[in-house]
Amino acid sequence: MSCSWHCMARGGEDGTIQGFLETLEVPYVGSGVLASSLTMDKARCKLFLRASHLPTADWVSVSQAEWDGRAGEICGQILDQFPAGCVIKPNNQGSSVGMSVLEGGEHPESAMDQAFGHSREVLVERRITGREFTCGVFGRENPEALPVTEIRVAGGFFDYEAKYQPGGAEEITPADISESLAREIQSLAVRAHKTFGCSAITRTDFMMDGDQPVILEINTIPGMTRMSLIPRAVLLRESSSNRSSTG
Repeated sequence: MSCSWHCMARGGEDGTIQGFLETLEVPYVGSGVLASSLTMDKARCKLFLRASHLPTADWVSVSQAEWDGRAGEICGQILDQFPAGCVIKPNNQGSSVGMSVLEGGEHPESAMDQAFGHSREVLVERRITGREFTCGVFGRENPEALPVTEIRVAGGFFDYEAKYQPGGAEEITPADISESLAREIQSLAVRAHKTFGCSAITRTDFMMDGDQPVILEINTIPGMTRMSLIPRAVLLRESSSNRSSTG
């Protein structure tokens, strides 16, 4: 990913462009200022998820000022609080930019420095190692869930390259899971969409923590490239609907 692309993309999903368009009274598609800003701010998003009794992994957030003043102490706290490993990510970036996944006992200093290169606040989250899923939702007053997709990455995690390079990951739609689990994931995705007041379409990412799907994040502007997950879920839904109507 080039720096110029990254700089142009910044501000597109966090409410900045949405607020500018509303000031100009220009209509736009997608979630509004509040929903966009809250879902892009990972720490505040998790606070809202927890307050709404939606499942999300334990976390701590660290500001640049805290890190500059007591990095060694914070590293020790991270190792103590997350003995089985953690995920370190910039607080307000997408596409896994600046993100690191650490094993239990792995020292976090380098990963924290990397994340702070992209944001003045960093989220440290308990590592979950179960299966990974994503689920799209569309609508506002009566939102509906799309089919669930499972994401299988051959080693590592679903990073920028795995998301956007051909062959980076295997994406299975519909996911090969029980109907009850699919309905649970879809229900959680719809609840998250409604909790944040989202509009148009969102994609909520999950990982399995034992037998419990846990929300990783809500994307208010999901990718719409030929590599993206939402278009294939929409096509599958439309194909299923057409078969039902002609059957």
